[in-house]
Amino acid sequence: MFVRRFLQIEKGFKIVELLSFFFNLTSFIIELTDYSVSIVNDVRRGFFNMVRTVRLELNSEFINSFCEVTKLLLDISSFLILQWENSFLDWSKCFLTDFNEVSL
Repeated sequence: MFVRRFLQIEKGFKIVELLSFFFNLTSFIIELTDYSVSIVNDVRRGFFNMVRTVRLELNSEFINSFCEVTKLLLDISSFLILQWENSFLDWSKCFLTDFNEVSL
């Protein structure tokens, strides 16, 4: 009876050892999965940060180009307005000079 009881206890210990091994193996697999997920998340986060940075840089370049084109158009329109004013003043001067000569 004592030997039988001892064998049952011995079997119980083997089962506990086996279960602890599977528990350790399961915890290792969970840690490995968690580590893999964190690596994937870090890579994904890095990729999205890179995409966001490139998008912001392209947006900045687009806005800078738009500002340069706007400044160029403003310069051209200012030049044309000044030319028109200059020609109008020349015409006015000629007209007044002719008018003055005719009236004398």
